Amino acid sequence: EKCHFMVKEGIVLGHKISKSGIEVDRAKGNVIAKLPHPTSVKGAENLVADHLSRLENPHQDELENKEIIKTFPLKTLEHKAYWALKHYNFDLKTMGDHQKVQLNELNELRDQTYENSLIYKEKTKKIHESKIKNRVFNVGDRVLLFSSRLKILSGKLKTRWIEPFTVAHVFPYGTIELS
Repeated sequence: EKCHFMVKEGIVLGHKISKSGIEVDRAKGNVIAKLPHPTSVKGAENLVADHLSRLENPHQDELENKEIIKTFPLKTLEHKAYWALKHYNFDLKTMGDHQKVQLNELNELRDQTYENSLIYKEKTKKIHESKIKNRVFNVGDRVLLFSSRLKILSGKLKTRWIEPFTVAHVFPYGTIELS
């Protein structure tokens, strides 16, 4: 087998591929042999030039089809060309000045984005800090411990709070020791 699709033989690019190997397709050779030979030097030059141009422009035959004219009528093409001419018929100095103004505005916006991001960061920080409640614990208070590990496995019957503990010692920086 010569390929993944279990094909045992076939013709690819004018060559017959089979179990015995790669051979030139005889049918194609016969067609080439029956072509008329050029009778003059000019005919030979034209034949070579035609084949070279087909190698250089492989899609030339497709572009010569009448489908393009059917799809895009000449009136549409003329209208598009007129629109493009009107659109691009402008004063270069005026357009250059206009483009400079646009670039300056863009640079100003870019500079403002950094300032705006700092303002946004400060506002969100204030909002989050306002939601944090300061808790004051005294020695002997009974507290519940919140288990953040159960967050992943939270079900209806599982609690995130672990049994009541007693505050044993309060450290000055806010940490407490439970017993």
